[in-house]
Amino acid sequence: MSPHYHIEHTHNRTVRDRRGMLKSETVNRVKVRLLGGVVFTHKAELSEFRAKELVGRMQAAGVHERSFLEMRRNVHFEPADSSLFVNKSHFGRAGGGRHSYTVYSSTEAELTAWTERLYGSFHPMGYGTIANPIATFRDLGGRDVYQVTATRWGSCD
Repeated sequence: MSPHYHIEHTHNRTVRDRRGMLKSETVNRVKVRLLGGVVFTHKAELSEFRAKELVGRMQAAGVHERSFLEMRRNVHFEPADSSLFVNKSHFGRAGGGRHSYTVYSSTEAELTAWTERLYGSFHPMGYGTIANPIATFRDLGGRDVYQVTATRWGSCD
C-alpha cells in the first residue's frame, strides 16, 4: 500500500447486470496525500477496477507532488476529513478469522486515536487485539508519515 494513494471502500449499491439481474456493487473513492501532508479525496464514486486505474493515472501524473492551492482549485478533489489511510485485510472464515490493519497518517495523534478506538470497539476479552508501536518514516517531501499495524481475531473460537 502506498503512503500517498489509497482506495477507500465507502459503501455498496445494488445495480442490474446485462441480463437485468440485481447484483451488489462496491463503491470506492480515491484519496491522495500530498507531500505537504494534506489529504484530498477524488469526488468520483468508482468500482474497484476503475479506482485502481485512476490511482495508476494519478501516480503517473505525480498528483501527490502538487501544491495545496493547485489541489483546492481542482474541481475533482475535495479536502478529506482526516489523513488516515486504513488498509484492512481478512483471513479465515466469515465473522471469525484474523483481521489485519495497516494505517498511515500525517499525524501521530490521529493514529493514537485510531488505536484507542480499535481497542475500545471490540469485545472486552480483546480477541487478541494487538497494535504495534507507531513507526515513523519520511516521504519524498521530507515530511514524516506515521504508520501502525494491528491485528485482531474475529472470535475466540
